[in-house]
Amino acid sequence: MKMKKRICGIALLLGILGHFQVHFFELTASPVASIDVRQSLLAQCKTSTSHADVIEWCDRHSLKLGHTFSSESGLEVIDIAPNQDSEQSVAMGLESGLFDYIEPDYPLKAYRIPNDRGLSLGQTWGLQNNGQQRGLPDADIDAPEGWDYRTSAEDIVVAVIDSGIRYTHEDLVSNLWQNKDEIPNNNRDDDRNGVVDDQFGYNAVNHSGDPWDDDGHGTSVSGVIGAVGDNRVGTTGVAWKVQLMALKFLDSEGQGLTSDAIACIDYALSHGADIINASWGGNGRSRSLERAIRRAQSRNVLFVTAAGNDHANIDRAPDYPASYSLSNIITVGSSTRTDSPSSASNFGRNSVDLFAPGSQIYTCKASSDRAYGFSSGTSLAAPFVTGTLALMIAADPGMSGFELTNHLLSSVDPLPALEGLAISEGRLNLAAALSLVSPKIQSTDPLLSILSIDSTIQIELRASPNQAFLLESTSDFATWRSVQRVQADIEGHSEIAISLPEASAQFYRVRPLN
Repeated sequence: MKMKKRICGIALLLGILGHFQVHFFELTASPVASIDVRQSLLAQCKTSTSHADVIEWCDRHSLKLGHTFSSESGLEVIDIAPNQDSEQSVAMGLESGLFDYIEPDYPLKAYRIPNDRGLSLGQTWGLQNNGQQRGLPDADIDAPEGWDYRTSAEDIVVAVIDSGIRYTHEDLVSNLWQNKDEIPNNNRDDDRNGVVDDQFGYNAVNHSGDPWDDDGHGTSVSGVIGAVGDNRVGTTGVAWKVQLMALKFLDSEGQGLTSDAIACIDYALSHGADIINASWGGNGRSRSLERAIRRAQSRNVLFVTAAGNDHANIDRAPDYPASYSLSNIITVGSSTRTDSPSSASNFGRNSVDLFAPGSQIYTCKASSDRAYGFSSGTSLAAPFVTGTLALMIAADPGMSGFELTNHLLSSVDPLPALEGLAISEGRLNLAAALSLVSPKIQSTDPLLSILSIDSTIQIELRASPNQAFLLESTSDFATWRSVQRVQADIEGHSEIAISLPEASAQFYRVRPLN
Protein backbone atom coordinates (compact mmCIF):
# COMPACT_ATOMS: atom_id res chain seq x y z
CA MET A 1 0.00 0.00 0.00
CA LYS A 2 1.11 3.57 -0.51
CA MET A 3 1.36 4.10 3.22
CA LYS A 4 4.22 1.64 3.35
CA LYS A 5 6.14 3.11 0.47
CA ARG A 6 6.37 6.64 1.90
CA ILE A 7 6.17 6.38 5.66
CA CYS A 8 9.89 7.08 6.07
CA GLY A 9 9.67 10.35 4.20
CA ILE A 10 6.84 11.83 6.27
CA ALA A 11 7.00 10.10 9.62
CA LEU A 12 8.20 13.24 11.40
CA LEU A 13 5.85 15.60 9.63
CA LEU A 14 2.51 14.94 11.21
CA GLY A 15 1.58 16.19 14.64
CA ILE A 16 -1.62 15.80 16.60
CA LEU A 17 -4.38 17.30 14.49
CA GLY A 18 -8.01 17.99 15.22
CA HIS A 19 -10.77 15.47 14.69
CA PHE A 20 -11.83 14.80 11.11
CA GLN A 21 -14.95 16.58 9.96
CA VAL A 22 -16.55 16.35 6.54
CA HIS A 23 -17.77 19.72 5.26
CA PHE A 24 -20.32 19.63 2.47
CA PHE A 25 -20.43 22.44 -0.06
CA GLU A 26 -22.57 23.33 -3.03
CA LEU A 27 -20.73 21.09 -5.50
CA THR A 28 -22.03 17.65 -6.38
CA ALA A 29 -20.50 14.89 -8.44
CA SER A 30 -21.48 14.96 -12.09
CA PRO A 31 -23.51 11.99 -13.35
CA VAL A 32 -21.56 9.33 -15.18
CA ALA A 33 -22.40 9.51 -18.86
CA SER A 34 -22.81 6.39 -20.92
CA ILE A 35 -19.69 5.57 -22.86
CA ASP A 36 -20.24 4.93 -26.54
CA VAL A 37 -16.85 3.64 -27.66
CA ARG A 38 -15.62 0.58 -29.48
CA GLN A 39 -15.55 -2.77 -27.72
CA SER A 40 -12.07 -4.17 -27.43
CA LEU A 41 -9.78 -6.34 -25.34
CA LEU A 42 -6.18 -5.97 -24.17
CA ALA A 43 -4.29 -9.24 -24.62
CA GLN A 44 -0.79 -9.92 -23.30
CA CYS A 45 0.83 -12.62 -25.45
CA LYS A 46 3.03 -15.33 -24.02
CA THR A 47 6.67 -15.16 -25.04
CA SER A 48 6.14 -18.27 -27.17
CA THR A 49 3.24 -16.65 -29.08
CA SER A 50 4.05 -15.01 -32.41
CA HIS A 51 2.18 -12.16 -34.04
CA ALA A 52 1.12 -14.58 -36.78
CA ASP A 53 -0.41 -16.87 -34.13
CA VAL A 54 -2.58 -14.01 -32.89
CA ILE A 55 -3.69 -13.06 -36.40
CA GLU A 56 -4.64 -16.67 -37.14
CA TRP A 57 -6.60 -16.98 -33.87
CA CYS A 58 -8.45 -13.70 -34.50
CA ASP A 59 -9.39 -14.76 -38.03
CA ARG A 60 -10.67 -18.09 -36.77
CA HIS A 61 -13.00 -16.42 -34.26
CA SER A 62 -14.07 -13.47 -36.45
CA LEU A 63 -12.14 -11.00 -34.31
CA LYS A 64 -10.13 -8.04 -35.57
CA LEU A 65 -6.58 -7.32 -34.47
CA GLY A 66 -6.20 -3.65 -33.55
CA HIS A 67 -3.26 -1.66 -32.22
CA THR A 68 0.06 -3.36 -31.38
CA PHE A 69 2.27 -1.71 -28.75
CA SER A 70 5.88 -1.63 -29.89
CA SER A 71 7.07 -0.45 -26.48
CA GLU A 72 5.77 -3.52 -24.67
CA SER A 73 6.41 -6.74 -26.53
CA GLY A 74 3.34 -8.87 -26.90
CA LEU A 75 0.55 -6.45 -25.92
CA GLU A 76 -2.24 -6.46 -28.51
CA VAL A 77 -5.62 -4.73 -28.86
CA ILE A 78 -8.34 -7.05 -30.17
CA ASP A 79 -11.52 -5.37 -31.41
CA ILE A 80 -14.88 -7.08 -30.88
CA ALA A 81 -17.94 -6.64 -33.06
CA PRO A 82 -21.00 -5.14 -31.29
CA ASN A 83 -22.85 -8.44 -31.52
CA GLN A 84 -20.01 -10.46 -29.96
CA ASP A 85 -19.86 -11.30 -26.26
CA SER A 86 -16.74 -9.88 -24.62
CA GLU A 87 -16.71 -12.38 -21.73
CA GLN A 88 -16.94 -15.27 -24.18
CA SER A 89 -14.05 -13.80 -26.21
CA VAL A 90 -11.94 -13.51 -23.05
CA ALA A 91 -12.69 -17.15 -22.17
CA MET A 92 -11.78 -18.33 -25.67
CA GLY A 93 -8.51 -16.41 -25.52
CA LEU A 94 -7.53 -17.93 -22.19
CA GLU A 95 -8.41 -21.40 -23.45
CA SER A 96 -6.23 -20.91 -26.52
CA GLY A 97 -3.05 -20.89 -24.45
CA LEU A 98 -1.68 -17.97 -26.49
CA PHE A 99 -1.99 -15.27 -23.82
CA ASP A 100 -0.76 -14.60 -20.30
CA TYR A 101 -3.94 -12.63 -19.69
CA ILE A 102 -6.82 -10.96 -21.53
CA GLU A 103 -8.76 -8.12 -19.99
CA PRO A 104 -11.41 -5.60 -21.09
CA ASP A 105 -10.18 -2.37 -22.64
CA TYR A 106 -11.70 -0.46 -19.74
CA PRO A 107 -13.44 2.86 -20.42
CA LEU A 108 -11.97 5.92 -18.71
CA LYS A 109 -13.42 9.39 -18.22
CA ALA A 110 -12.28 12.90 -17.35
CA TYR A 111 -12.67 13.84 -13.68
CA ARG A 112 -14.48 17.15 -13.59
CA ILE A 113 -17.45 18.90 -12.03
CA PRO A 114 -19.44 21.52 -13.96
CA ASN A 115 -19.38 24.98 -12.41
CA ASP A 116 -22.60 26.70 -11.33
CA ARG A 117 -23.41 29.42 -13.84
CA GLY A 118 -23.62 33.03 -12.82
CA LEU A 119 -21.69 32.58 -9.58
CA SER A 120 -19.35 35.48 -8.91
CA LEU A 121 -15.98 34.11 -7.86
CA GLY A 122 -12.62 35.48 -6.78
CA GLN A 123 -10.03 34.59 -9.41
CA THR A 124 -6.98 32.40 -8.71
CA TRP A 125 -7.68 31.87 -5.00
CA GLY A 126 -5.74 28.62 -5.19
CA LEU A 127 -2.56 30.57 -5.94
CA GLN A 128 -3.19 33.38 -3.45
CA ASN A 129 -6.13 33.46 -1.07
CA ASN A 130 -6.75 36.81 0.60
CA GLY A 131 -10.15 35.80 1.93
CA GLN A 132 -12.04 36.65 -1.27
CA GLN A 133 -15.57 35.24 -1.62
CA ARG A 134 -15.68 34.15 2.05
CA GLY A 135 -12.49 32.17 1.67
CA LEU A 136 -9.99 31.53 4.43
CA PRO A 137 -6.90 33.74 4.06
CA ASP A 138 -3.81 31.69 3.19
CA ALA A 139 -5.87 28.62 2.21
CA ASP A 140 -3.73 28.46 -0.92
CA ILE A 141 -0.46 26.99 -2.18
CA ASP A 142 1.62 30.08 -1.28
CA ALA A 143 2.37 30.72 -4.94
CA PRO A 144 3.75 34.30 -4.67
CA GLU A 145 6.20 33.14 -1.99
CA GLY A 146 7.19 30.21 -4.20
CA TRP A 147 7.60 32.42 -7.26
CA ASP A 148 10.11 34.53 -5.35
CA TYR A 149 12.18 31.38 -5.55
CA ARG A 150 11.44 30.12 -9.08
CA THR A 151 8.90 30.79 -11.82
CA SER A 152 10.34 28.93 -14.79
CA ALA A 153 10.50 25.26 -15.73
CA GLU A 154 11.15 26.04 -19.38
CA ASP A 155 13.23 22.88 -19.98
CA ILE A 156 10.75 20.52 -18.28
CA VAL A 157 8.33 18.55 -20.48
CA VAL A 158 4.93 17.87 -18.92
CA ALA A 159 2.81 15.33 -20.79
CA VAL A 160 -0.86 16.28 -20.41
CA ILE A 161 -2.67 13.02 -21.23
CA ASP A 162 -6.23 14.21 -21.60
CA SER A 163 -8.62 15.52 -24.28
CA GLY A 164 -5.85 17.45 -26.03
CA ILE A 165 -4.99 21.14 -25.79
CA ARG A 166 -6.32 24.15 -27.70
CA TYR A 167 -2.83 24.88 -28.95
CA THR A 168 -3.78 28.30 -30.33
CA HIS A 169 -4.89 29.65 -26.93
CA GLU A 170 -3.21 32.96 -26.16
CA ASP A 171 -2.12 31.88 -22.67
CA LEU A 172 -0.78 28.46 -23.70
CA VAL A 173 0.67 28.79 -27.19
CA SER A 174 4.16 29.89 -26.12
CA ASN A 175 4.36 27.11 -23.50
CA LEU A 176 3.60 24.24 -25.85
CA TRP A 177 6.11 21.43 -26.34
CA GLN A 178 7.17 21.11 -29.96
CA ASN A 179 8.57 18.04 -31.68
CA LYS A 180 11.86 19.33 -33.05
CA ASP A 181 12.29 16.28 -35.26
CA GLU A 182 9.03 16.88 -37.14
CA ILE A 183 8.50 19.45 -39.90
CA PRO A 184 4.95 20.74 -39.33
CA ASN A 185 2.21 20.55 -41.93
CA ASN A 186 4.18 18.77 -44.67
CA ASN A 187 2.03 15.60 -44.46
CA ARG A 188 5.09 13.45 -43.74
CA ASP A 189 6.35 11.41 -40.81
CA ASP A 190 9.73 13.15 -40.65
CA ASP A 191 10.93 11.54 -37.43
CA ARG A 192 9.58 8.09 -38.43
CA ASN A 193 7.71 7.53 -35.20
CA GLY A 194 4.57 6.37 -36.97
CA VAL A 195 2.70 9.68 -36.58
CA VAL A 196 2.40 12.32 -39.31
CA ASP A 197 2.86 16.01 -38.46
CA ASP A 198 2.92 15.52 -34.69
CA GLN A 199 4.15 19.04 -33.97
CA PHE A 200 2.55 19.49 -30.52
CA GLY A 201 1.85 15.88 -29.53
CA TYR A 202 -0.33 12.92 -30.44
CA ASN A 203 -4.00 12.08 -30.90
CA ALA A 204 -4.61 8.42 -29.98
CA VAL A 205 -8.34 8.65 -30.73
CA ASN A 206 -7.72 8.82 -34.48
CA HIS A 207 -3.98 8.04 -34.48
CA SER A 208 -2.98 11.42 -35.86
CA GLY A 209 -0.57 14.23 -35.03
CA ASP A 210 -3.37 16.69 -34.26
CA PRO A 211 -4.19 16.74 -30.50
CA TRP A 212 -6.81 19.50 -30.84
CA ASP A 213 -9.05 19.76 -27.79
CA ASP A 214 -12.69 19.29 -28.82
CA ASP A 215 -13.86 18.72 -25.24
CA GLY A 216 -12.13 21.45 -23.18
CA HIS A 217 -10.96 19.37 -20.24
CA GLY A 218 -7.30 19.16 -21.29
CA THR A 219 -7.08 22.90 -21.97
CA SER A 220 -8.39 23.71 -18.48
CA VAL A 221 -5.91 21.27 -16.91
CA SER A 222 -3.06 22.77 -18.95
CA GLY A 223 -3.92 26.29 -17.82
CA VAL A 224 -3.43 25.33 -14.17
CA ILE A 225 -0.08 23.71 -14.91
CA GLY A 226 1.41 26.29 -17.22
CA ALA A 227 -0.61 29.25 -18.43
CA VAL A 228 2.05 31.83 -19.30
CA GLY A 229 2.91 34.04 -16.33
CA ASP A 230 3.59 37.77 -16.27
CA ASN A 231 2.14 38.36 -19.75
CA ARG A 232 -0.75 40.61 -18.68
CA VAL A 233 -3.42 38.34 -20.13
CA GLY A 234 -5.77 35.74 -18.71
CA THR A 235 -4.45 33.74 -15.81
CA THR A 236 -1.18 32.29 -14.52
CA GLY A 237 -0.15 28.67 -14.24
CA VAL A 238 1.90 27.33 -11.35
CA ALA A 239 4.87 27.26 -13.74
CA TRP A 240 5.12 30.48 -15.75
CA LYS A 241 7.25 28.75 -18.36
CA VAL A 242 7.07 25.04 -19.11
CA GLN A 243 6.69 22.68 -22.08
CA LEU A 244 3.17 21.24 -22.32
CA MET A 245 3.00 18.10 -24.47
CA ALA A 246 -0.55 17.64 -25.81
CA LEU A 247 -1.67 14.00 -25.76
CA LYS A 248 -5.28 13.22 -26.62
CA PHE A 249 -7.10 9.99 -25.75
CA LEU A 250 -10.37 11.43 -24.41
CA ASP A 251 -12.97 12.24 -27.07
CA SER A 252 -15.34 15.20 -27.37
CA GLU A 253 -17.40 13.79 -24.48
CA GLY A 254 -14.41 13.35 -22.16
CA GLN A 255 -14.42 9.57 -22.57
CA GLY A 256 -11.77 7.18 -23.80
CA LEU A 257 -10.24 3.72 -23.68
CA THR A 258 -7.40 2.29 -21.65
CA SER A 259 -5.54 1.21 -24.80
CA ASP A 260 -5.47 4.80 -26.09
CA ALA A 261 -4.25 6.06 -22.70
CA ILE A 262 -1.42 3.52 -22.87
CA ALA A 263 -0.54 4.70 -26.39
CA CYS A 264 -0.26 8.27 -25.02
CA ILE A 265 1.95 7.12 -22.13
CA ASP A 266 4.25 5.36 -24.58
CA TYR A 267 4.42 8.47 -26.77
CA ALA A 268 5.26 10.61 -23.74
CA LEU A 269 8.07 8.30 -22.62
CA SER A 270 9.56 8.00 -26.09
CA HIS A 271 9.57 11.78 -26.56
CA GLY A 272 11.25 12.83 -23.31
CA ALA A 273 8.43 13.69 -20.92
CA ASP A 274 9.59 14.47 -17.36
CA ILE A 275 6.14 14.32 -15.71
CA ILE A 276 2.75 12.92 -16.73
CA ASN A 277 -0.54 14.54 -15.66
CA ALA A 278 -3.53 12.17 -15.73
CA SER A 279 -6.74 13.88 -14.55
CA TRP A 280 -9.01 10.93 -15.33
CA GLY A 281 -9.80 7.38 -14.31
CA GLY A 282 -12.29 4.57 -13.90
CA ASN A 283 -13.06 1.60 -11.68
CA GLY A 284 -11.65 -1.12 -13.95
CA ARG A 285 -8.24 -2.40 -12.85
CA SER A 286 -6.12 -2.89 -15.95
CA ARG A 287 -2.85 -4.77 -15.67
CA SER A 288 -1.81 -3.29 -19.02
CA LEU A 289 -2.23 0.29 -17.77
CA GLU A 290 -0.39 -0.58 -14.56
CA ARG A 291 2.51 -1.98 -16.60
CA ALA A 292 2.62 1.21 -18.70
CA ILE A 293 2.86 3.37 -15.57
CA ARG A 294 5.54 1.03 -14.26
CA ARG A 295 7.52 1.73 -17.46
CA ALA A 296 7.30 5.41 -16.58
CA GLN A 297 8.57 4.57 -13.10
CA SER A 298 11.61 2.82 -14.59
CA ARG A 299 12.46 6.08 -16.37
CA ASN A 300 12.06 8.23 -13.24
CA VAL A 301 8.88 9.84 -14.62
CA LEU A 302 6.28 10.80 -12.02
CA PHE A 303 2.61 10.13 -12.79
CA VAL A 304 0.26 12.66 -11.17
CA THR A 305 -3.38 11.60 -11.15
CA ALA A 306 -6.71 12.81 -9.82
CA ALA A 307 -8.38 10.96 -6.95
CA GLY A 308 -11.87 11.16 -8.51
CA ASN A 309 -15.10 12.94 -7.69
CA ASP A 310 -17.43 10.38 -6.12
CA HIS A 311 -16.90 11.35 -2.46
CA ALA A 312 -15.64 7.79 -1.97
CA ASN A 313 -12.95 6.19 0.16
CA ILE A 314 -10.77 4.68 -2.56
CA ASP A 315 -8.96 2.55 0.02
CA ARG A 316 -12.19 0.55 0.08
CA ALA A 317 -13.58 1.21 -3.41
CA PRO A 318 -10.48 1.57 -5.62
CA ASP A 319 -10.35 3.87 -8.60
CA TYR A 320 -7.67 3.57 -11.26
CA PRO A 321 -5.02 4.72 -11.96
CA ALA A 322 -5.24 6.50 -8.59
CA SER A 323 -5.26 3.25 -6.59
CA TYR A 324 -2.33 1.43 -8.17
CA SER A 325 0.44 0.85 -5.59
CA LEU A 326 3.32 2.28 -7.60
CA SER A 327 5.81 4.67 -6.06
CA ASN A 328 5.77 7.07 -9.04
CA ILE A 329 2.01 7.68 -8.79
CA ILE A 330 0.98 10.79 -6.87
CA THR A 331 -2.77 10.87 -6.21
CA VAL A 332 -4.36 14.24 -5.50
CA GLY A 333 -7.63 15.13 -3.77
CA SER A 334 -9.45 18.45 -4.06
CA SER A 335 -9.68 21.20 -1.41
CA THR A 336 -11.75 24.38 -1.17
CA ARG A 337 -11.00 28.03 -0.54
CA THR A 338 -11.65 27.36 3.18
CA ASP A 339 -9.07 24.54 3.39
CA SER A 340 -11.69 21.82 3.64
CA PRO A 341 -12.00 18.78 1.39
CA SER A 342 -14.24 19.47 -1.61
CA SER A 343 -17.57 17.76 -1.09
CA ALA A 344 -17.20 15.51 -4.16
CA SER A 345 -13.51 14.66 -3.76
CA ASN A 346 -12.47 11.07 -3.21
CA PHE A 347 -10.16 10.37 -0.28
CA GLY A 348 -8.16 7.58 1.29
CA ARG A 349 -5.66 7.37 4.13
CA ASN A 350 -3.50 4.95 2.12
CA SER A 351 -4.38 5.86 -1.47
CA VAL A 352 -4.49 9.67 -1.72
CA ASP A 353 -1.16 11.41 -1.21
CA LEU A 354 -2.19 15.03 -0.68
CA PHE A 355 -4.85 17.60 -1.46
CA ALA A 356 -4.63 20.73 -3.62
CA PRO A 357 -7.09 23.48 -4.62
CA GLY A 358 -9.78 22.04 -6.88
CA SER A 359 -13.08 23.87 -6.32
CA GLN A 360 -13.95 26.81 -8.58
CA ILE A 361 -10.55 27.19 -10.22
CA TYR A 362 -10.05 29.98 -12.77
CA THR A 363 -8.23 28.66 -15.83
CA CYS A 364 -8.07 28.57 -19.64
CA LYS A 365 -11.06 27.40 -21.67
CA ALA A 366 -11.13 25.79 -25.11
CA SER A 367 -14.10 27.70 -26.56
CA SER A 368 -11.85 30.37 -28.05
CA ASP A 369 -8.24 31.56 -28.05
CA ARG A 370 -9.06 34.11 -25.33
CA ALA A 371 -11.52 32.14 -23.25
CA TYR A 372 -11.24 31.74 -19.46
CA GLY A 373 -13.58 30.46 -16.82
CA PHE A 374 -14.05 28.32 -13.73
CA SER A 375 -13.82 24.54 -13.41
CA SER A 376 -13.97 22.22 -10.43
CA GLY A 377 -12.94 18.71 -9.50
CA THR A 378 -9.89 16.66 -8.65
CA SER A 379 -8.94 17.10 -12.31
CA LEU A 380 -8.06 20.69 -11.42
CA ALA A 381 -6.28 19.74 -8.19
CA ALA A 382 -3.82 17.35 -9.83
CA PRO A 383 -2.27 19.96 -12.17
CA PHE A 384 -1.42 22.22 -9.20
CA VAL A 385 0.81 19.38 -8.02
CA THR A 386 2.16 18.74 -11.54
CA GLY A 387 3.16 22.39 -11.96
CA THR A 388 4.86 22.34 -8.57
CA LEU A 389 6.84 19.22 -9.49
CA ALA A 390 7.90 20.83 -12.77
CA LEU A 391 9.42 23.75 -10.84
CA MET A 392 11.04 21.35 -8.35
CA ILE A 393 12.65 19.32 -11.14
CA ALA A 394 13.85 22.51 -12.80
CA ALA A 395 15.48 23.55 -9.52
CA ASP A 396 17.27 20.20 -9.10
CA PRO A 397 17.10 17.99 -12.23
CA GLY A 398 19.15 15.22 -10.61
CA MET A 399 16.58 14.23 -7.98
CA SER A 400 14.91 10.84 -8.13
CA GLY A 401 11.15 10.47 -8.22
CA PHE A 402 11.25 9.08 -4.69
CA GLU A 403 13.12 12.16 -3.43
CA LEU A 404 10.73 14.50 -5.23
CA THR A 405 7.71 12.73 -3.74
CA ASN A 406 9.09 12.83 -0.21
CA HIS A 407 9.94 16.53 -0.51
CA LEU A 408 6.46 17.21 -1.86
CA LEU A 409 4.65 15.33 0.92
CA SER A 410 6.85 16.56 3.75
CA SER A 411 6.23 20.19 2.76
CA VAL A 412 2.42 20.21 2.81
CA ASP A 413 0.40 22.36 5.16
CA PRO A 414 -1.11 19.81 7.60
CA LEU A 415 -4.81 20.47 8.07
CA PRO A 416 -7.19 19.08 10.72
CA ALA A 417 -9.92 18.82 8.06
CA LEU A 418 -7.73 16.38 6.09
CA GLU A 419 -6.86 14.09 8.97
CA GLY A 420 -7.37 10.49 7.88
CA LEU A 421 -8.11 11.49 4.27
CA ALA A 422 -4.61 11.32 2.76
CA ILE A 423 -1.14 9.97 3.45
CA SER A 424 0.25 13.44 4.17
CA GLU A 425 -2.98 14.77 5.72
CA GLY A 426 -2.13 18.09 4.15
CA ARG A 427 -2.60 20.56 1.30
CA LEU A 428 0.05 21.45 -1.28
CA ASN A 429 2.44 24.32 -0.45
CA LEU A 430 4.51 25.46 -3.43
CA ALA A 431 6.87 27.71 -1.50
CA ALA A 432 7.65 25.13 1.16
CA ALA A 433 8.23 22.43 -1.49
CA LEU A 434 10.65 24.62 -3.41
CA SER A 435 12.48 25.57 -0.23
CA LEU A 436 13.28 21.88 0.37
CA VAL A 437 14.74 21.38 -3.07
CA SER A 438 17.50 23.97 -2.78
CA PRO A 439 18.14 27.20 -0.86
CA LYS A 440 18.95 29.07 -4.08
CA ILE A 441 17.11 32.33 -4.57
CA GLN A 442 15.86 33.95 -7.74
CA SER A 443 14.08 37.25 -8.02
CA THR A 444 11.93 38.83 -10.70
CA ASP A 445 12.57 42.28 -9.22
CA PRO A 446 14.95 44.18 -11.56
CA LEU A 447 16.43 46.01 -8.58
CA LEU A 448 17.64 42.78 -6.99
CA SER A 449 20.32 40.63 -8.66
CA ILE A 450 22.24 37.53 -7.62
CA LEU A 451 25.98 37.93 -8.01
CA SER A 452 27.09 34.48 -6.86
CA ILE A 453 25.63 31.35 -5.29
CA ASP A 454 27.74 28.95 -3.26
CA SER A 455 27.88 28.55 0.48
CA THR A 456 27.26 32.29 0.45
CA ILE A 457 24.74 34.24 -1.61
CA GLN A 458 25.89 37.69 -2.63
CA ILE A 459 23.02 40.03 -3.52
CA GLU A 460 23.35 43.44 -5.13
CA LEU A 461 20.52 45.81 -4.37
CA ARG A 462 19.85 49.10 -6.15
CA ALA A 463 17.20 51.40 -4.72
CA SER A 464 16.55 54.99 -3.80
CA PRO A 465 19.42 56.84 -2.07
CA ASN A 466 19.67 55.94 1.62
CA GLN A 467 16.72 53.53 1.34
CA ALA A 468 16.68 51.09 4.30
CA PHE A 469 15.77 47.40 3.97
CA LEU A 470 15.39 44.44 6.29
CA LEU A 471 16.70 40.99 5.39
CA GLU A 472 14.49 38.28 6.94
CA SER A 473 14.47 34.48 6.89
CA THR A 474 12.02 31.68 7.61
CA SER A 475 11.90 27.92 7.47
CA ASP A 476 8.13 27.46 7.81
CA PHE A 477 6.65 30.57 6.07
CA ALA A 478 4.76 31.35 9.24
CA THR A 479 7.40 33.10 11.35
CA TRP A 480 9.94 35.47 9.81
CA ARG A 481 13.20 36.23 11.65
CA SER A 482 15.15 39.46 11.23
CA VAL A 483 18.67 38.71 9.96
CA GLN A 484 20.20 42.00 8.91
CA ARG A 485 19.34 45.68 8.40
CA VAL A 486 20.59 47.00 5.08
CA GLN A 487 20.82 50.59 3.89
CA ALA A 488 21.60 51.82 0.42
CA ASP A 489 24.33 54.44 0.01
CA ILE A 490 23.83 57.93 -1.39
CA GLU A 491 23.82 56.43 -4.89
CA GLY A 492 21.21 53.86 -3.98
CA HIS A 493 23.60 50.89 -3.96
CA SER A 494 24.08 48.19 -1.32
CA GLU A 495 25.23 44.60 -1.07
CA ILE A 496 24.01 41.75 1.12
CA ALA A 497 25.89 38.55 1.92
CA ILE A 498 23.96 35.54 3.19
CA SER A 499 25.79 32.53 4.62
CA LEU A 500 23.61 29.54 3.95
CA PRO A 501 22.93 27.10 6.83
CA GLU A 502 24.00 23.55 6.10
CA ALA A 503 21.44 21.65 8.12
CA SER A 504 18.12 23.22 7.21
CA ALA A 505 16.40 24.88 4.27
CA GLN A 506 15.82 28.61 4.60
CA PHE A 507 13.80 31.12 2.59
CA TYR A 508 14.87 34.75 2.48
CA ARG A 509 13.19 38.02 1.64
CA VAL A 510 14.28 41.65 1.50
CA ARG A 511 11.60 44.19 2.30
CA PRO A 512 11.71 48.01 2.54
CA LEU A 513 11.37 49.36 6.04
CA ASN A 514 9.10 52.17 4.90
